[in-house]
Amino acid sequence: MLRGQSVIHLDFETRSEVDIKDAGAWRYAEHPSTSIICLAVARDDNEPKLYREHEIPAFIKAAKKYEDDVWVAHNAQFEMAIIENLLVPLGFKKPDPKQWRCTAASAAYNGLPRSLAEVGKALNLSEVKDAAGTRLLKQISVPRKDGSFLRYEDDPQVYEDTYAYNLQDVRTEQAVERAIGLLPPYEQRVWELDYEINRRGFRIDRVLAGEMLRLSHEYKELNEPFVAQLTDGEVQTSGQVQALLDWLWWAWVPLDNLQKSTIESALLAFEHNFPGADPRAKELLQARLNLASAAVTKYKAALRQVSDDDRVRGCFLYHGANTGRWSGKGLQPQNLKRPVIDIAEAVDFVLGEKPDITEFQQRYPQPLKAVASCTRGVITASLGKKLIGADFSAIEARVLAWLVSEDSALAVFENGQDPYCVNAETIFGYPANKKDNPDERQTGKVAELSLGYQGGIAAFVGMAKNYDLDLAVMSDIILKRGGTPDERERAERAYEMYAKRSKRPLPPKQGIACDLIKQRWRAARPKTVEFWHAVQEAAECAARSPGTTVPCARVSFRRDGSYLKCRLPSGRDITYFRPTFRDVVTPWEEEKQLLVYDSGGRKDGAIEWKGLYGGLLTENIVQAIARDLLVEAVLRLEDRGYSFVLHVHDEAVAEIDERGDWGDAAEDFKTHMSTPPLWARGLPLAAEPWIGDRYQK
Repeated sequence: MLRGQSVIHLDFETRSEVDIKDAGAWRYAEHPSTSIICLAVARDDNEPKLYREHEIPAFIKAAKKYEDDVWVAHNAQFEMAIIENLLVPLGFKKPDPKQWRCTAASAAYNGLPRSLAEVGKALNLSEVKDAAGTRLLKQISVPRKDGSFLRYEDDPQVYEDTYAYNLQDVRTEQAVERAIGLLPPYEQRVWELDYEINRRGFRIDRVLAGEMLRLSHEYKELNEPFVAQLTDGEVQTSGQVQALLDWLWWAWVPLDNLQKSTIESALLAFEHNFPGADPRAKELLQARLNLASAAVTKYKAALRQVSDDDRVRGCFLYHGANTGRWSGKGLQPQNLKRPVIDIAEAVDFVLGEKPDITEFQQRYPQPLKAVASCTRGVITASLGKKLIGADFSAIEARVLAWLVSEDSALAVFENGQDPYCVNAETIFGYPANKKDNPDERQTGKVAELSLGYQGGIAAFVGMAKNYDLDLAVMSDIILKRGGTPDERERAERAYEMYAKRSKRPLPPKQGIACDLIKQRWRAARPKTVEFWHAVQEAAECAARSPGTTVPCARVSFRRDGSYLKCRLPSGRDITYFRPTFRDVVTPWEEEKQLLVYDSGGRKDGAIEWKGLYGGLLTENIVQAIARDLLVEAVLRLEDRGYSFVLHVHDEAVAEIDERGDWGDAAEDFKTHMSTPPLWARGLPLAAEPWIGDRYQK
């Protein structure tokens, strides 16, 4: 902020026919039915002033002298969207992100709960959000059954209470700012970039989304009768959750729920976990898994959120994770399905031939997997543009090796070797390549992605599901080559502990094989294993010694009051709020004190404490460094004129002119994505760009 600038806090209360949770803030703000109920505004630390709906023109006139000051709101991008769509047409200045600050972003950056109500409680502020106000607001912000809104003359008291609620929100925002301050300059720049990307949005193909929904609907209509057939009519559809659970219970397959992860675990070792079960139960679970595809919700979300210009906006939440990584909103590009088919070929077939589900299934025997694969393809370049994107290759493995100075792993990347084939050789004891040893390489990939954060059998199994690794085939290969007596004994003990903690464990043969893989991976990464223990000791030492900086490899820890901070190589901190120690019993039945922190989550009003052990700290640090690397690359490329429209974990996608020199753009993109910043000297980055009409990976 410049000397002499005022800080203007504000908060809108609005009404609309659309549900903001379904439509997203940007679509909500531009909808014709959306209007302002009231606005509370405060300058610096002064008491806020209320402007009712009919007084908004007076606010616009009064605010002109503060147009160049700093504007602050909680979840400021909503206020900015309201201003752009409802106040700019009346003469208000278009929001400039350089002049805006967000207290929700500041809270998240400081490891605090994001919601205004919870951050006020966490900080024990004298000014807190009025919890009852949210319920009151619904009475006037949501249409009644007849489609009309409750007006002031219908119930003056509800409106007066809402006005008081609006004023209290601003008081709380002011208190939050006084308590934690605003974002530091560099992170403010990152937040400004986040705003620009959210405001630009990305274009979607409405026609493709509609066609994919049609195919999904046709598939369900064709296959839902199979559920009734399997259950002799006791369950009519895959959506009857309680009826399905009851039927499965009588079929000797008791499950707590029908979530995807639960069903996948049940199917992974069905005969082992459910001896004597009705064989139809396995078919029923597979049918439920197929019919309950989440891909349909992605297409529906895209069509709910899309603006009149065919763009979806506001899908990214700054500092959504404690590591600083973004999380998704609405369509959530971060968790689009990994494609298992050629997206371009499938899209051309669907849009060109308009197949019915029978024709589609002839080409794609698993039709809903094919439909899910195409969710990326629904994101397209604007007219006259191309999409250009790249992601860091094996970024977490590279960062981890650099963080702990694991020279052998670094050499693999520096020499351009395939790290998954190198892992496979370590695990199986013989050379492996992608062409001749696909199962071994896939095992090496799953090991690399699952074991770097102190994971064991359960972590390996979870990642194996994501990559469709056949554990039965893998375990046969592993066990044929045996292992030392010590390896086998340790694996059997590890399996016993895993089986005790797991509701539906793998069969012993497969579980023991998974632990043998873990042991061999760890033996090849001694500095990584050493770091898990060292980083936990450093965090615990700092938590017990306020004001003392405790270094560990390329990071350090320090406790400042209610915050335990991990200083990253970039200079940014990961912040853990309210660190303390609690007595716990470990999985191996040992009593110890565990360092925990307030995760920001609340369950029935109670704090959700999260333990900080070596593996989790390592994962947090690696992912935070990967985030900082992506931010550096995107900021550099934005400065060079690229307009980014989306980013997914370690990948960024921009739009370029389709008439430009694609080769130069690809080389430029690759150079800046692959060049580490000064603070990451020696980190072997790699990225391979792609250019196309649709989002791909």
